Amino acid sequence: MSLALVVHENKKLLLEELPLPTYGPNDLLIKVTHVAQNPTDWKSVHFRAAKPGSIVGCDFAGEIVEVGEEAIGNYRRGERVAGCVPGGVNPEFGIRGAYSEYVVQEASLVFRYPSMISPESAATLFFIIRLNPSSTPLRPPGIIVTLF
Repeated sequence: MSLALVVHENKKLLLEELPLPTYGPNDLLIKVTHVAQNPTDWKSVHFRAAKPGSIVGCDFAGEIVEVGEEAIGNYRRGERVAGCVPGGVNPEFGIRGAYSEYVVQEASLVFRYPSMISPESAATLFFIIRLNPSSTPLRPPGIIVTLF
């Protein structure tokens, strides 16, 4: 079983026990250890975009529990990874957001992070990676840049 914050009517989030999510041949089953909260998480509940029964939360860090037999990347159980799942999706699609003990994500959409980065920081990296290229002007080749 897996605990998750489930969206209900009137902007309520309730902690519920759900069955473990099922994973496919290209997927990883990940035990979530840390979740970032970003505007899409709370706004989807506040403005009622998230349907009742859905689980919000996008950016996470966690530990691999199971690896699908066709998953790319040579991932192994116990490895630390970070990534993003589509939180707040209609529950009929069977997709869980990151405000859950366990998430399923395609192996090509997560990444390992080095031990010098804390899980708390790793949970925020995917948001930064997505945001930065779209908000930074293109730089000519050869220019040195710093990423925080």
